[in-house]
Amino acid sequence: SKLPEATLGAMVLVPVLGLIEVRALKALWTFSRCEFTLAILVMTVALTVGLLPAVAVGVLLTLYAVLHNANQPHVVQVGDHDGISADGPESELVQPADPLVLRPQVALYTAHLRANTAMIRVMALSADPPPKTLVVDLSRQLTISTTILDGLRDLDADLAAAGVRVEFTA
Repeated sequence: SKLPEATLGAMVLVPVLGLIEVRALKALWTFSRCEFTLAILVMTVALTVGLLPAVAVGVLLTLYAVLHNANQPHVVQVGDHDGISADGPESELVQPADPLVLRPQVALYTAHLRANTAMIRVMALSADPPPKTLVVDLSRQLTISTTILDGLRDLDADLAAAGVRVEFTA
């Protein structure tokens, strides 16, 4: 071919740039910096290595992001505000109470049991004054496994050693 390499590169680059939706990237940036970063990483792999590796990277990064988010503690304090039962913000103690009522917002499963029981422990022991009784509301728990029971037993033993009686309810 008699065309210079720069011209050939431009002929490939112009159609590829047409595939990039700048508006969608701006929306991602506004909505979720994490998703924007994933999109840029996958796009970079697609442009430099190829589409098949980009799909693989996209799937793996998305799987990691989903698992990371799912394994974060989601525990709220359940309280009574002007006669109305209300949930506080996640992982924050709104006000000391005795009994202190905490609820995991999602059903507990093996992978995030430790993160959630650790958050329950921290919230109970950081209350000033500490509660004599902690009620763990497991109403979101439709089924329970022996692993979950073992984790809850460990939570009970840890808090009992700190002088907090734990009651489980569903």
